[in-house]
Amino acid sequence: MFATIGDLISYLLQLDVKLNLQTFGAVMALAFAGAYIVFTSEFKRKEADGTIRGIVITEETGQPASWLELLLNAVLGFLLGYKAPGILSSLYHGTDPAPGLLSLQGSLVWGMVLAAVWAIWIYTDRRKAILPEPEAVTRVQHPYQLMPYITFMVGIWGFLGAKLFDTAEHIQELRYVPWQVLLARSGFTYYGGLIFGILTFLYIGYRHKIKMIHMLDIGSPGMMLAYGIGRIGCHLSGDGDWGIVNGHVKPGWLPQWAWSFTYPHNAIDAGVYIPGCTSLHCHQLPMGVYPTPLYEAVGCLLLFTTMWIIRKSIKTPGALFYLFLLLNGAERYFIEMLRITPKYQLLGIQLSQAQLIALLFIAGGLAGFVWLSARYYFSYRNKTHVMKKWMLTGAGLLLFCGLQAQTPDLANLRFKVEEAPEWSALFIRNNGWFGGDGIYSIPLNGVEHQQSDSLLFIFSDSMIGTIENDSLLPGSRMVHNTVAILGKNAPDIGSMHFSWAVDAKGEAASVFEPHTPNTQPRDYYWLGDGFVNQELNNTLYIFGYRVRNVSDDAFGFREVGNTLIKIRAGAKPPFTGYEQMDTPLFFKNKAGDIGSFGAGIYVNTKQAKAPAPDGYVYVYGVHGLGKQMVVARVKPADFEHFDQWGFWDGHGWNKDMNQMAAVTDKVSNELSLSPLPDGRYALIFQEGGMGTTIGMRIGASPIGPFGPVIKLWDCSKDAEEKTYVMYNAKAHPGISKPGELLISYNVNSVEFLKDLHKHPHLYRPRFIRLKLDN
Repeated sequence: MFATIGDLISYLLQLDVKLNLQTFGAVMALAFAGAYIVFTSEFKRKEADGTIRGIVITEETGQPASWLELLLNAVLGFLLGYKAPGILSSLYHGTDPAPGLLSLQGSLVWGMVLAAVWAIWIYTDRRKAILPEPEAVTRVQHPYQLMPYITFMVGIWGFLGAKLFDTAEHIQELRYVPWQVLLARSGFTYYGGLIFGILTFLYIGYRHKIKMIHMLDIGSPGMMLAYGIGRIGCHLSGDGDWGIVNGHVKPGWLPQWAWSFTYPHNAIDAGVYIPGCTSLHCHQLPMGVYPTPLYEAVGCLLLFTTMWIIRKSIKTPGALFYLFLLLNGAERYFIEMLRITPKYQLLGIQLSQAQLIALLFIAGGLAGFVWLSARYYFSYRNKTHVMKKWMLTGAGLLLFCGLQAQTPDLANLRFKVEEAPEWSALFIRNNGWFGGDGIYSIPLNGVEHQQSDSLLFIFSDSMIGTIENDSLLPGSRMVHNTVAILGKNAPDIGSMHFSWAVDAKGEAASVFEPHTPNTQPRDYYWLGDGFVNQELNNTLYIFGYRVRNVSDDAFGFREVGNTLIKIRAGAKPPFTGYEQMDTPLFFKNKAGDIGSFGAGIYVNTKQAKAPAPDGYVYVYGVHGLGKQMVVARVKPADFEHFDQWGFWDGHGWNKDMNQMAAVTDKVSNELSLSPLPDGRYALIFQEGGMGTTIGMRIGASPIGPFGPVIKLWDCSKDAEEKTYVMYNAKAHPGISKPGELLISYNVNSVEFLKDLHKHPHLYRPRFIRLKLDN
């Protein structure tokens, strides 16, 4: 794919061209140019056949420029001079000009210079044409001569409408970060731009005495052409507007890129890293998807050609517009069957927002033709007048609704993030358990996607001991896993009860100890995610990573196996009598790096209150230095039968784990997947596994595709010492309020014992709150 025109030219000419002009924007400019030509041609044709007429206008010539005219031209000159140097510099150096264009930064000197030059030029030019006495000149203004004015005004009002609608959608955020909302480069709503653009187009026609129905007929072929060309920009840039995964066998006569495409080097950096890539955009989808923008581009250009050929034979006003509604609505409805779009329930049928609008288009087109037929057969003027008024109003509303619904955006989400100090404080303890990592929360009622009043927290390496006057007393001890029960959906210290085992010497010990056939002496468990399986008698399952120390270094350990821990319903901590079994879910990738499943679990069942249940449990694994994520799924009833597990191979579910393919990368060894209110999914993790950035990728489904990393939080302020490390962020839906996600992350040190004595409370989870703007 080609995020910039420079990338496209470099590919075509095999040259290194640094031209950072965005491909999508450039193709959209071509779409406007094509529409301009078609609109102009239709204006001329309609005037030639007498459908519309030019208007006679009288202008006075020979006058000097007015102060208002000089001021407006000076302002335009200032804006051009203020922004142009930065834009030209960005294009020359190969950087993105958009941030500078949408910021308040610019060249004040060049702005003032160009403002003066522009105003002086207008003043001088008008002065040369001054007459002793102003003359009145009468001329005919042809409708096609309005096109430059139409283009300019539609562009301005469309831009303002897009920004206005976006600001209205995020009015609460405007109160807190007004400049970020007003100047954000991504803060534009397609519908706002379309509505304001069409209103401007129709208003200009009204002011020049051109009937609305004729304006709609004139605009129909051009809108179809612009839509088709715009889709070429979507496809070439890889802007995320692609289809669902295509795992079907390719017909022999079709090239691969036209059937199932991974969009390498896509503009939004969705998918997994391309090995060896050094360019700005180095990601591709892990599985081939339907290239729906390509299908729409071809389809709409063919539909435009059809409309262009038959337009002269259509004599009835409104017929061409109603045909446009039918064709565009049908095209959009059927392509949505291959698209990644949230679905809504309507009369028991699941339809996307775009399909709903497409059905309105089709209904509007059919109603329009019915009205035209009724007008032909019936001659009652009063009824026709009333019907005409309602039909034109309905058609206008349909057009204002938009030519397409917004496709799922995998790169943007409106949100706020803040600290959740009350939850962080819940884990500041001075007696007994006073530190740990690996925190997962499991609702004990099995309802994963709602707040719960009874949750099990599970931890990996944990510290047991006493802190007094902010000093660690002798006798503290590390165990490799512990648990806690929170009996209240609130950060109430009195409702949080920690548990660990006690060995024969009366000392603290791990809750879960390895005793499987593959276990060797001194192996121990760190814990992965878990869930309550409501289809297997509410049995609690937890993944155990079997770990072995190989040296005394800070990272002198390695994972050697994967175990499934099984706890009967109703058992109380510290869970004596649990069962455990070795699993085949520990593996090596093709590069020889190890990986394991259990990093996160998403229970997509009705019983778990999943918003779009399919009856499967999705289990996520992570492997390699690139922290690539893989996915397996299984029916809850078959959770212990590993021969029934399916592994995503990029095209479908494969029983052979060796065929699995990564769906994204740069995640952490512990993570979470949570549904968003709009039908998308939030993958939460520590970027790269360990670092200061808590990241999120937005997914279209539990297996993706996933968008680029969205930075949620910078943990740098937690690094009281240079030796501190932050890792393994994840969300906790069971303690999160509606519209929010509580997210934990761990803090540790590469000089653990030294820093623990200096800061006894360093080794504990911290919490932040992600607030979603719905």
